Amino acid sequence: MLTKQFEVELNEQNYLVFVTYKRQRNIYFRFKENAFYVTCPPLTSKKTIVDGVIKFGPRLMKKVSKEKKENYSFSDGFIYLFGKRFELKIANNFRIEENTVFAENSEVLEKNLHKLLVNYLNNSVRKYEEIMGIKKPYQISVKKMKSRYGSNSMQTHRLNFQIDLIHFSYEIIDSVVVHELAHEFYRNHQRGFYSCVLEYCPDYYSLKKKLRQKVYA
Repeated sequence: MLTKQFEVELNEQNYLVFVTYKRQRNIYFRFKENAFYVTCPPLTSKKTIVDGVIKFGPRLMKKVSKEKKENYSFSDGFIYLFGKRFELKIANNFRIEENTVFAENSEVLEKNLHKLLVNYLNNSVRKYEEIMGIKKPYQISVKKMKSRYGSNSMQTHRLNFQIDLIHFSYEIIDSVVVHELAHEFYRNHQRGFYSCVLEYCPDYYSLKKKLRQKVYA
């Protein structure tokens, strides 16, 4: 059984594709943990696989998005905020004390996590806009985006970020900020784009790996 892996660009985001060649007639596509998994006959070309990912990818990601929980759960008893592990407990009002986060319910928790992330992103985006010489400030929004961690809408001049970034370290969040701001100069992910990203975030690839593998710290 032969396996290969490569990256495919879909919706302005790069995704890993893991391919397993088996003695079978059909090609099967799956999407989990922010990557595509393909099983196919031994002689299937890379182009056929890429075309299939582009065709079926959005539908597979949408399906996974629907299957995921909509709200945060207290059942685990802990939560990661900006790369640090906190105990999670029920209380009448939201607050953070030492190594514990208190909230009334999952809705209250999510609302306040949204505020914390927006506040940090406002500071981070403004900082890197200045460093990268971007004159017109971007609007910023945080929302649920199950298939990506950030996006740059050139038409509305808005950066969108996934709420789950709240769990990752400041350095990892900043790497996403730099990535999206680099689209100010490069629309697509060509070689010059990544040179720009690396200029302002030299550890980008190692941070991207942590993001993909959900290593929060």
